[in-house]
Amino acid sequence: MKKILNGILTVLVFPLAILFLLGLALYTPIDYIKYKRSAYYKDRGEKYNWLCASASYLGIYEVIKKHGLPISFYKGEAEDFTGYGFFVYKDVLIVGDLLNLSVDEERKIFTTETDDEYVDIASEVEADIKEVNELLGEDRIKTAAVLVDRDLLEENPEISYEGFELIPLVYSNYLDALRLIVGE
Repeated sequence: MKKILNGILTVLVFPLAILFLLGLALYTPIDYIKYKRSAYYKDRGEKYNWLCASASYLGIYEVIKKHGLPISFYKGEAEDFTGYGFFVYKDVLIVGDLLNLSVDEERKIFTTETDDEYVDIASEVEADIKEVNELLGEDRIKTAAVLVDRDLLEENPEISYEGFELIPLVYSNYLDALRLIVGE
């Protein structure tokens, strides 16, 4: 019985693993070319990190540069991942990188995945504000605008935060969300 089960698993898992690796092998050159053509690479010249062209940071950076939005980008010296940094409009930190947002129904908050646990996004946003203020060397950033999937916001209208604003994001349409922030 064990041999049959091992045989079935091998027949199912091996082709899936090969397809997955083949997909990555085919997509990696596309991602590399996309990165090399990006405004981020042209402006900053940082070396390519695997699959970095798909990161939200680079998408936001591209939209800002293409449309001439008055949003600044700051990157700390310790940041080694390509594209990771902070977007600032006047005294507002723009947060567009919170991963795997979900809802804590009991506490009526949004949570994000950090180090294999889900935490309130407020703590993450506060930490980001503190970090960017340290990077800037002044206490300039007072609030944040957090980009959140519009459907998630519409399903949970009772969730709000006093220290920052939740901005609806529709299918990674960064332009519309950023225009809401800068008032265009």
